[in-house]
Amino acid sequence: MSPFELFIMLVGVFLAWSLFSFVFFGENAFFIFAERFYIGGTIAYGYFVCYQNLKSSCFDFLTAGRLLLIVPLIIGILIFSRLTKFRWAARYPTSILSGIGLGLVFGLSIRGDILAVITTTVERVVTKSPDIWTAIYSVVGVCSVLTMFLYSNTYSSTFHSKTGKLYYFMRLGRIFFMVSVGYLTASTVLYNFTGFLNNAVVVLIKRIYDALVDYLTIL
Repeated sequence: MSPFELFIMLVGVFLAWSLFSFVFFGENAFFIFAERFYIGGTIAYGYFVCYQNLKSSCFDFLTAGRLLLIVPLIIGILIFSRLTKFRWAARYPTSILSGIGLGLVFGLSIRGDILAVITTTVERVVTKSPDIWTAIYSVVGVCSVLTMFLYSNTYSSTFHSKTGKLYYFMRLGRIFFMVSVGYLTASTVLYNFTGFLNNAVVVLIKRIYDALVDYLTIL
């Protein structure tokens, strides 16, 4: 490892622990410096990535003669009209991007998050996998959670009004939903904390120690 690489690694460790110092000491000089350095570097890197994306996906093709790509380029530039007095021009690219994005995301979400769950639940009931009680538990959980999102003039009073016939079934779905959210949140936090400990203790400290030993040995 070269001295420059060792210096960069030490700077990274310093910034990481400076940001983490907020947990123990609150807002301090080290945290403020690391925070501003991180935000500034992220913005600069974001501009660089934006330029590279525009160059590879638009400018290179325009210079090669594919002039039709100037249309999406103009649509993208119109978004920045929000920063000028011609704010109304930003409605068109926003509408186009929102419509296309919503169509793509909604279609994929229905297939991956709704249809896949319903299909798996039906298969468990039919095959009694892994057992009949687990299959029944899955059916009750899925059906009751879905009732939480039935907001319409026809069904809202049935599930969401205290006088509705299936109000307590919706409440059961809320319990299922909150338990699943709590489990996902706890597992995500535990996974991130484990990754942080691995990076902070194993990767950063051990690699720096090995690099220092190798560097001092060479000297």
